Amino acid sequence: MNIFVQYASDCLTDHLPHGEGLLCHDWIKALALRGHRLFVFTEKNEVRQPIPNTTIKEASKYHGLPSWKYWSYSKQSAAWLSAIQQDSAIDLVWRLYPYRNSAPYIFTAGLPLAIGPLYSAYEQDPPVQKPAFGWKPSEMSVYFSHSGWKRAIEASNLLFTESKNLAAQLSAIYPKKYITTLPVIVHPTLEVTARELSPAGKPLRLAFVGSFHPSKRLPDFVRLVARLNEAGRDTHGYIMGKGQDEGVARQLVEELQVGQRIHFEGVLPNSEVYQQVASMDFLVTLCPEPYGRNIVEAMSVGTPPICVNRLGPASYLKDGETGFLLDDTSVEAYSKLILNVGQRPDLWKQVSEQARQHTLQWRESIIGEQLETHFHKIITAKGHLPATPLAITPSIS
Repeated sequence: MNIFVQYASDCLTDHLPHGEGLLCHDWIKALALRGHRLFVFTEKNEVRQPIPNTTIKEASKYHGLPSWKYWSYSKQSAAWLSAIQQDSAIDLVWRLYPYRNSAPYIFTAGLPLAIGPLYSAYEQDPPVQKPAFGWKPSEMSVYFSHSGWKRAIEASNLLFTESKNLAAQLSAIYPKKYITTLPVIVHPTLEVTARELSPAGKPLRLAFVGSFHPSKRLPDFVRLVARLNEAGRDTHGYIMGKGQDEGVARQLVEELQVGQRIHFEGVLPNSEVYQQVASMDFLVTLCPEPYGRNIVEAMSVGTPPICVNRLGPASYLKDGETGFLLDDTSVEAYSKLILNVGQRPDLWKQVSEQARQHTLQWRESIIGEQLETHFHKIITAKGHLPATPLAITPSIS
């Protein structure tokens, strides 16, 4: 197949700690390794290792109003698709990074359109209203972007989600549309065998991985480490990432006098994140995650995640079997759970191993084959004959 990726995140990457960019990279690579040719448009290209059979085009710089930049990117993407079709027969258009404001319109040239993956935080019909008096440029952009996004959903030939629940909701709205569920891809950079919980005589190790946006509740992670130590369980917290709440968290570390037990690791390449998380007893997330790449990565190396029982984790985690889910998101509730599981090494070991085994079905070769099957189905349904798979050769522009 020759596949045109209309937009692959604002930063397509194979090494930076950018969740959406890493996810998009893995999906693209999974298909490329099966001999399919991909033309990929992205705002910023941060791919170090060339992807076979793949041409990546970075958006031209945009100097206008920030709220209108995605309109410029949509036009650039459409122009590139038209240019490609002069020399290559494209089989499919794929909107890989499907967020509403970043999809003002999707040009398909009459080709089959696939959209996804959609995550559990996706809103089917966001409440965007026309302003009562006049238009601000940002209001106009959002309103028409949402309208274009809705039209794209309705015109799509395939929608795929990470959540069976979301797939069922969309199927109820679009009963005749081809809708399926596919997980993200995980590929740990190390081999992991059976693991053991840190014994009572050694510090418990907690990991926090991701953005330090206020919604992620990094200060509460610091409070959690302090609370566990107050309760008599020697605990260290390892913080990986960056963001605006770092200053707040560092100040709290001083106030709570836990400087010897909180470790700011900074921004790490994704391969090193796997190494670090594989040495932890728990991965802690404190907010509802749309999907949670850091969560499935932790599972793949046998580190049980502790998550809010909403959105992404609620769709793929089984509480007490492949991780732990909490309805009560207070620091006290997290502390109570960790202290409890920390006294049950057999339970921890069972969850660790079941989590690791569960992610084996999310490997690159398996998901790539499934995605290929779905794409082939919508192409042939439109009366097209997909291009013959290619030899494995890289091409990045």
